[in-house]
This record gives sequence, C-alpha cells and structure tokens, in this order.
Amino acid sequence: MDENSKKIMNVSVNGILNPGDVGPGMSVAYACLCVPIWANAMGFGNTEGFALTMGVVQLGYFVLYLVCGMNLLKCGNTLSGGVYVIFSAAFGLFGGLGNIGTAVSALKGIPYDGMPCAVAFLVAGIYMLFMLPCVKNSSKGDFLVFFGAGVGVTAFGFAGLGVLAPALDMVGGFGVLVSGLSAFWCGVAGFLKNFGVNIPCGTPFFK
Repeated sequence: MDENSKKIMNVSVNGILNPGDVGPGMSVAYACLCVPIWANAMGFGNTEGFALTMGVVQLGYFVLYLVCGMNLLKCGNTLSGGVYVIFSAAFGLFGGLGNIGTAVSALKGIPYDGMPCAVAFLVAGIYMLFMLPCVKNSSKGDFLVFFGAGVGVTAFGFAGLGVLAPALDMVGGFGVLVSGLSAFWCGVAGFLKNFGVNIPCGTPFFK
C-alpha cells in the first residue's frame, strides 16, 4: 500500500462518527409518558377523554420503545434493551389498544374486558421489581427509575384486576411519577455528560 492510499484510508476511518447513545433521549421520552399517567391517576384533567388520547399516544410509544430496545440490545445493553422491549408490549401495545378499546366501548356500548391489559401490567411490573438487584449498585436516580416503575405498574395491574382499585391507582400514579422524574434527571445528566458537564445522580443506595 503506497503512502497516498494510507492517507485515504486514515481519513475514511477517522471520519466515521461513533454511534450516539439513545438512552438519555429515551429517558426523557419515558418521563413525558409518566407525568400525564400520574396526572390522570390523581383525577386531573378530562378523565373521560384521557383513555382515547393516551391510547393513541401509547401506540406511538410502542414503536419508539421497540426500536429503542432493539438498538440497545444490538449495542450489548441487555438490561435496558430488554426493559424497553417489555415496555413496548405492556405499555405500548397492551396499554395503547386497551385505552382505545375502553374509549370505543364506552362510546358504542360494546362489551369490553380490561383484564388482559391488567395482567400485562402486573407481569411487567413484577419483572421490573425482579430487576432491582441488577441496578442495586447504580446511582440513586437509576435505581429509582426501576423501583418507581416496578411499584407503580404492579399497583396499576392489581387495580385493573379490581384489587383495592382507588387506592392502588394512586399508588401507581405516584410510583410512575417517581420513576419518570428520576428518568428525566438521569436523561438530562446523560446528555450533558457528552459535553463535559457532570450532574450527580446520587451515590448508590447499596454498596
């Protein structure tokens, strides 16, 4: 290989940018979904129209979560990638179609059973709780993302099955709020870290 060929090869290789991290952006996107869920659980806004609006939004998140999960898995991040794939199924697909079904059935008088969605939420929430040992040495922010989601989604699952519905709906709302706010903070910290700005997310709860 002559000298000119070596120079051309070096320019080609050095010109390739490393792939960006999708994690911070998805953390903020996740927070955008958590806050309105909390608001609805607290009874804010037009709760009758919430199901249809949120159902349409969740179908969009089904695609977003699935693409993000596959991207993270491709990059070797098994934990986060697996979580987003499960989120795409439980919250995006089951939750989205379930909310749309609730709205349409109420409008048209069509029989509807939300049990499958409640079971999907219950399974996803318990899964998140089982994943807590995987993040026990992570920052407080990262741990609270998993803990809040696990508690909140599990509570929504039980409430959907008719178990202490009013109380557990509120528990679920506050759980996803804690998860969403923690994800937002960690997402902002992840963005700024790329530009040399370090924002602490808290030392681990467990050593």
